[in-house]
Amino acid sequence: MTYGKLPGVYFTESVSRITTPTAKAPLFIVESTTALATVDDQLVSYINLDAFKAVFTAEAFEPIVTFISNALTEAGLQNAKFYVYKATAGTTSSFSSILVDSSNVDEIEDVFYLEGVTGTGQSTLENKVKGLKAGAATCYLNGVNRICYVIPEKTIEAAISAKTEGQTDEAAIVAKFSTLTTGVDSGRISYIMPDDGDIIAGRVIDSDYNEEVGYYAFNTAASTPTYNFNYSQMVTLQDSGVMFIRGERLRGSVVYRVNLGVSTSFATNSADGLLVCRRIADEILRQVKDVLDAYIKTPNDIDGGLVQLQVDVDNVVDKFVDAGEVFGEDTELIVEEGANDYEFNVTGTIRPVRSTIAINVNTTIA
Repeated sequence: MTYGKLPGVYFTESVSRITTPTAKAPLFIVESTTALATVDDQLVSYINLDAFKAVFTAEAFEPIVTFISNALTEAGLQNAKFYVYKATAGTTSSFSSILVDSSNVDEIEDVFYLEGVTGTGQSTLENKVKGLKAGAATCYLNGVNRICYVIPEKTIEAAISAKTEGQTDEAAIVAKFSTLTTGVDSGRISYIMPDDGDIIAGRVIDSDYNEEVGYYAFNTAASTPTYNFNYSQMVTLQDSGVMFIRGERLRGSVVYRVNLGVSTSFATNSADGLLVCRRIADEILRQVKDVLDAYIKTPNDIDGGLVQLQVDVDNVVDKFVDAGEVFGEDTELIVEEGANDYEFNVTGTIRPVRSTIAINVNTTIA
């Protein structure tokens, strides 16, 4: 018999409306026209922040170094491992390849794209983000769950510079973000306001899969945001999948926090677009994948094998239910025989906390 794919876990899912975190290392995709032969257009791991700074010493890399340094400091990970991919130019296909080619690195969950070059033609920000969306979707099919956070620094700077007469900076920013999210609605794509984007990224990195990114105050200094968005503008940004800093009243004092952890599908689908739900579902699937991996080369017709696999998957789901991270009702994953030997299908729904939406899962292990 000929098999058309390698042994592995492949995921597909749809989203429908119904009435102990793993070790991880962030990936920073950075851009600069200044060549650095040892790391241009390739994935490189760094054991700590100092090792990274020893490579990116040129003055041209100062904004990149500052961003990553501030993000890791906020997350308390100055001495922890992380990854950097330095791009000199990019298109939809090349940005998709960054994720796909690194999909064997399981510890990468959070991907941050720091825009450093204003592109034209096939190299516009919109096309690069579409590449990230496609790459994240391919990674998911390969059993690797990732969320990409885009910091459109150059694009927002250009939007402010090109604002119409009488238009405020805030209005120009909101209008630009509204166009940036068109066509890239996805639970795996989120935008971050460039000002203070570094510490927002650090908050994301520091948050466990079951924590709302906007719940905790910042570990490092956060002050009045650069831009004074009104309430309506903040709602528009949030619905577009943008995370930003806002001052919130807490016990009589103003505390600066992230507005809400959202992705670009938030306005149309809250289960997929509320990041705490997306991340809980991803963590369940990671742990289910660990269970499935052990059975990949075990024929599904072995007596009792399917029963035991169902028990192991039930145990994973029950752990999340008992911890209060998913609602027990409607959260269930069922193991069935696949179309061929050495193939199992896992189907069902995951309903994370804080959501009345279920994420439907259709998983094949072959």
